[in-house]
Amino acid sequence: MTAQKGKDLLLKVDSDGAGSFTTVAGLRARTLAFNAASVDITDQESTGRWRELLEGAGIKTARITGSGIFKDAGSDETLRSYFFNGTVRAFRVIVPELGTIEGPFQIASLEYAGQHDGEVSFDLQGQVRQCRQLPRLPARAGQRLHAERRQPPGQERRQEPVQVSGVSPSVWPAAGRCGGRRRPRGIARQAPRYCPSRHLCRA
Repeated sequence: MTAQKGKDLLLKVDSDGAGSFTTVAGLRARTLAFNAASVDITDQESTGRWRELLEGAGIKTARITGSGIFKDAGSDETLRSYFFNGTVRAFRVIVPELGTIEGPFQIASLEYAGQHDGEVSFDLQGQVRQCRQLPRLPARAGQRLHAERRQPPGQERRQEPVQVSGVSPSVWPAAGRCGGRRRPRGIARQAPRYCPSRHLCRA
């Protein structure tokens, strides 16, 4: 998988509450962060005095942050109204080659800044109430990983049946030059690999 362009990571907001998403204008940086709190259940009987955590009990949270240039676009007016009214509205984050994360967020922080010799910038931070849609690994990525693990055609290792003169492949001595170890069931065709001395054992 090749590197992805940062500009392709998009932050969209539901502008009318009816599922019409608009890309937030002017953003230079966007961040999506997931967190999961741990529940400590360590007591005096914990083995080796190691901390013990309760599986699946922690609270999960998600946070979106963004910063960029203030352009006074339609999305800026939408964000301002959502912040001052405390509106919880659906946001959508599109991560290239990963998927789409969507859920109701509330804007917890909205800042504007500017210098005498620079542009007006803004920063926003939103807290999620619940994620309705989480990213799933694309099928092609899993297929690519599986293909990388496979050996190139024509290089697969083949194991030929062991031919022992006068001895049936299904019969193997109980003891021999391998130290008296018994052959596990189903290993008759792989005898040379099982024998550490690299020879066919005989009684």
